[in-house]
Amino acid sequence: MNLISLNVVPTSSLTNLDELDQSFMYSQILKEIILDIKHDKAAKKEFVDFCCIHYADNNTQSNKIHDFERLYENYSPIWWYTKESFIYSILNKALRTQEIDIIIKMGFFIQDLHRQIEQLHTEAHQTSKMIVYRGQGMSNDDFEKIKKNEGGLLSFNNFLSTSIDHDVSYSFAESAGDNPQLIGILFQIEIDSSISTVPFASLDNISQYSDSEKEILFSMHTIFRIGKIKKIKDRLWQVNLTLTGDIDQQLKQLTDHIRREHQQKNRWHRMGILMITMGKFNKALEIFNVICEKSSIASTDEQFVIDPAIYHDMAVAYRCIGDNSNALLYFQKTLEVDRKFLPHNHPMLITTYNNIGEINDTMGNYSIALSYYQMVLEIQKTFFPTDDPSLAITYNNLGKVHNSMGNYPAALAYYQQTLKIEQKSLPSNHPSLAATYEQIGSIYGFMGDYSAALAYHKKGLEIQQKSLPPDHPNLATTYKNIGEGYRMLGDT
Repeated sequence: MNLISLNVVPTSSLTNLDELDQSFMYSQILKEIILDIKHDKAAKKEFVDFCCIHYADNNTQSNKIHDFERLYENYSPIWWYTKESFIYSILNKALRTQEIDIIIKMGFFIQDLHRQIEQLHTEAHQTSKMIVYRGQGMSNDDFEKIKKNEGGLLSFNNFLSTSIDHDVSYSFAESAGDNPQLIGILFQIEIDSSISTVPFASLDNISQYSDSEKEILFSMHTIFRIGKIKKIKDRLWQVNLTLTGDIDQQLKQLTDHIRREHQQKNRWHRMGILMITMGKFNKALEIFNVICEKSSIASTDEQFVIDPAIYHDMAVAYRCIGDNSNALLYFQKTLEVDRKFLPHNHPMLITTYNNIGEINDTMGNYSIALSYYQMVLEIQKTFFPTDDPSLAITYNNLGKVHNSMGNYPAALAYYQQTLKIEQKSLPSNHPSLAATYEQIGSIYGFMGDYSAALAYHKKGLEIQQKSLPPDHPNLATTYKNIGEGYRMLGDT
């Protein structure tokens, strides 16, 4: 059996969900979204076009692609999946390497395959308990993850092929161990259908091949609990897994936590947010643009009903790829929508005002940046306590812009306001305090007051020496500033 990728959730992460492995979260969210999205008839055509380009120089595969396009509805998804063709290889490679573009293109097929597994599972009269096996090779790194996390959770990124035949699976595992870069793993998986409704299906009489391997197929990202791990012989291990049950409270807490992280009603919007989280900013923008285009055609399809929050998310994606002009455009669209429902000084507008201010600051539009930061400050003064930490951030932003404009007295006044709040709200050795001391020191230096500059740089250094590692670059900058202060005072 082929190598497939996997995710492991340690037991520590099950009690502290803030430590949850991001790749596990992404794979579970991606599965939910892919299985939830509605695909139209164009979805298959888009996938076929992609395959034709991919296999343009392979006549054999090109013929199989055209067969798939013409005859897809004539055979079951499992038949196509097990057929020796491009489907199996493209899908499993995409799932293994998390190639999001291809996974989305194959969404219609993933749905169909998953639903057939569900249907077969519902129709079958499952025995209460059964054991299935999977033999495969595994890298040392992946195996170490499993060994260290007995009692944790494990999910395979692919549709998982197993067998009720121990000997067939054992031979796969044993032969995999012949590769010096791999360890042979025999998974022994215990299934208790009385406590789990997780779908799996026997492929007897359904697969393209005979039932010689007595194959059982699980849907993608099925979650198992890791049990005992024992060595069979050199470079060959057995790992016991248990299919998670419906009453597994840790798993329920885990899935509830993941769903709370991505609550957008629009399925494609959820996908776009996920792409931003995964750093796939251009793919996020592609998805968001599809939503905007389809929603403009008065679509009654709820998955293309536009959520104004999409403008904010598009702005974030543009900002992440360094396209400040489009980021600014979409932050302004966000504000335009929000201002239809909120007064100009509503606290919910603070984030958008800040974002517009920051983009203009980055682009050198200092006067515009100041005006937006001032609006933020007015709202904060109206609704927040005078020593609220959020005001320190705004004062710092205002100081930074005035500094860029060369308005040093104004910059100094705002930085001192920042310092006043931080001294009350932060620990005495917090790095942010050091940064503020450094900023004030630099302003005094620009104004020619080198004694004051030196004093503030020294205060910053005192905190940095307590809170930063000795090779931190900020320390080098502070030493340089102190040296410059002494030089300007003539003390060399």
